[in-house]
This record gives sequence, structure tokens and C-alpha cells, in this order.
Amino acid sequence: DLDGQFRYSSVITIRSNVNEFHVTASPNPVTDHVVITIESKTDETVHFRMFNSDGKLVWRKTSVVTAGTNAQYFNDLQSLPSGIYILKVNKQRSVAEIKVVKL
Repeated sequence: DLDGQFRYSSVITIRSNVNEFHVTASPNPVTDHVVITIESKTDETVHFRMFNSDGKLVWRKTSVVTAGTNAQYFNDLQSLPSGIYILKVNKQRSVAEIKVVKL
């Protein structure tokens, strides 16, 4: 403050929908296939997008998940070069990101 005094503000709690769904990819590192497991609280369409280390979109899929645990199997990764990728899974207003290593 201008007079050299200070005062702490009140602590507030902010809640978001970060835990609306949980995503894992296995195996990780991947070779030619990946199983993406999604634990969802709702039934809805999910968009999968994979970006290379330059941020370029290199792979995408769309699927429908139901409330509960869903396993999505994709066997079309053999054309991707070895490297580190970011898998983004979009569900309506939520996004989950995980790092995927391609051998």
C-alpha cells in the first residue's frame, strides 16, 4: 500500500470440473496401438487429438463414452514417427492432457 502497510485477503476456495473425467493411455510408450481409458461421469461424445512436439495436430478420433469406465482401442499409430506427443481428450467443457511417448 502507499503508506507501507499491508493486509492479507481472505482465503477462498475455487472448485472446477477438473475431475469430471480421468484419462489414461496404455501402453505408454506406445508402438502401433494404444488403449485410452476414460472414467466419465456422463454419457457424451469425446474428441481425441494428438499433437507432436511442434504443436501440430497429427492424429484425431471421435468416440462416444458412457458413464463409468470406457476403454477405447486404436491401432492406427504405426505411421507416427517416434517422439513425444500430447494427447488431448475433450469432453464438452473439459479437457484432459497426457504425455504419450511413441517408440
